[in-house]
Amino acid sequence: MTVRAEPAADGLLCVDPDGGAAEAWRECADLLCARLPRPHRAAVLLARHLLLRYPGCLASLVPRYEGGCAVAVRLGGGPQRVAVLVLTLARPARRSVPAGGPRPVR
Repeated sequence: MTVRAEPAADGLLCVDPDGGAAEAWRECADLLCARLPRPHRAAVLLARHLLLRYPGCLASLVPRYEGGCAVAVRLGGGPQRVAVLVLTLARPARRSVPAGGPRPVR
């Protein structure tokens, strides 16, 4: 069972839904953070499902096979209003000039 309280975040309770945590821990968790990566569609659907299933939870995070993660957050106006964001790492831009710098113009 993976249950950890994050002291740096003022007692935020983070629970891994994949880790076999008891149902009671999932019910009162502030953040549900899955450990196992999933394909894009499955990650998005699970992130949304976790918030709909556990209305006391503020956010859920599910890693993706493709990199990055799906993050679901609650919107105001009721427990059924949920937004899912897909976060990916930015790739470094390719350099269009040689590593030594631009060539002088003659």
